[in-house]
Amino acid sequence: MIASIVACMTFGVVFTPQDIDGIRVSAPNPLTGNVRKLFLQTDLDADGQTDLIVAGEAIFQRDGVYYPDQRVRLPEIPSPCWVDAWNGTLYFRTQDRLRVFRWASGVWQQLGDDLLSGAHESSSPCCGNEKQPVPYRYLYDLDGDGAPEAVFPGLDGLYVYALRNGRYAESALLAVYPSVRIDDTYGASLWPAAQRRLTPVDTWMGCQVAVEGLRVTSIERLSVGGGAVRFRTNRYTLDPAQGFAIDPEKTVSTESGLLPSYVEPLRLHSGDSLSFAGTRVDSLETSVPPSSVLTTSVSAYGGASVQTVRTPSFRVNGSFVDVNGDGRLDMITHTTGLYGGGVRETLVRFLSQTSVEHGISVHLQNAEATFPESPTFRKRLAIDLDKPPVYRSHHALAYYAGGLIDVTGDFNKDGWRDLVVRDRPNRLAIYLSAPQGFGESASAAIHIGPEEAFHIVDVNDDGLSDIVISWSGADERPHSRIYFARRDRP
Repeated sequence: MIASIVACMTFGVVFTPQDIDGIRVSAPNPLTGNVRKLFLQTDLDADGQTDLIVAGEAIFQRDGVYYPDQRVRLPEIPSPCWVDAWNGTLYFRTQDRLRVFRWASGVWQQLGDDLLSGAHESSSPCCGNEKQPVPYRYLYDLDGDGAPEAVFPGLDGLYVYALRNGRYAESALLAVYPSVRIDDTYGASLWPAAQRRLTPVDTWMGCQVAVEGLRVTSIERLSVGGGAVRFRTNRYTLDPAQGFAIDPEKTVSTESGLLPSYVEPLRLHSGDSLSFAGTRVDSLETSVPPSSVLTTSVSAYGGASVQTVRTPSFRVNGSFVDVNGDGRLDMITHTTGLYGGGVRETLVRFLSQTSVEHGISVHLQNAEATFPESPTFRKRLAIDLDKPPVYRSHHALAYYAGGLIDVTGDFNKDGWRDLVVRDRPNRLAIYLSAPQGFGESASAAIHIGPEEAFHIVDVNDDGLSDIVISWSGADERPHSRIYFARRDRP
């Protein structure tokens, strides 16, 4: 169904809603606010328009619209399987095979069916109870020749499959994982002899791995006690002349300084220097009623120093976003108006007040990879909680979890991230941004049901962010409505 157009009041931005079931996204990344698309985008029929791969189907775009009669089933592939797309071609990874299909002349044509000789022994699609192909990114053009390589995680490293003589074959096993560590040992009694037991030893290994062209980066988190951690980073360079094997002479290892235990690796700006950032919510149980403080910490250039901001707030999504489009992530802090004043004022607010004042502060990152102590600009909002906080309504709980505010979208493609606020249980308000900050008044408002959730993602890959509203119907199946952003008026 294609609904009527929702027009903005200013700036020439409109939203065109359309129901498209199958559009799914992950939960937002707590640091960046970004979501991972659980669907694929590719031009299947080479008409210059982005088509979608969702829930076992392909949806073709026609004149900027995804019509219901333009859906076709994907090829029949044994489940479970992963599916990825590259230049209009679909790749299906099953337990032990890689099957390649392309849409041509109105039918699916199979281009390849290759055996995965090594990866299937220690790596297989993990899709739970999914009966449809699950979108999963595993195609990378490592050497930039236009033909993608397939990279699969295994128990002992990353398996690389390369196209050779028209078929995919195992090319390299990248041993980029850190060594297994002893996690804990349990004390054992020597006396009396009847209580002697073999002591179990737990081992573990964990890391984050990023593939970027011919470079693979592995980041290991090391606990050092006292609420502090270090991060060990290994950067490996692949040699395409040796079948993408690691060139040991070009491996670079670094280790960060001591950092708070709640931070994670994050690329704050362009370049090889790794940064670290994180947030932590501390409950102040001694206050009446109990309140919370949000600590936002960031450390650039390998963790040499830490910059910290504390505000009265709850958990938020999107503390580091490139607000002004300059390639650097900026810091966003939040302040709730639920706290403040004396005990009497706070108790009255929790027992009777149905709205809360919320503040958003944006600290733009400078060329030295630091953030100004005073915000570059601020925005104050009034959020209707539906009921006083003491009742812990569905809308209030979403507010405490950081689910009412999003600063990741760019709806007019001007490079500035715009603000979406669920300021009422049934309304999304959109504030466009500019160098002066977020707009004084909302530029658009979109209806949303009380049991519905929203996320920001560019669904049709046109460079304009869209709003995805999702819900579960009476049939318990997930449904979604997409509000496509358009820059010109209808």
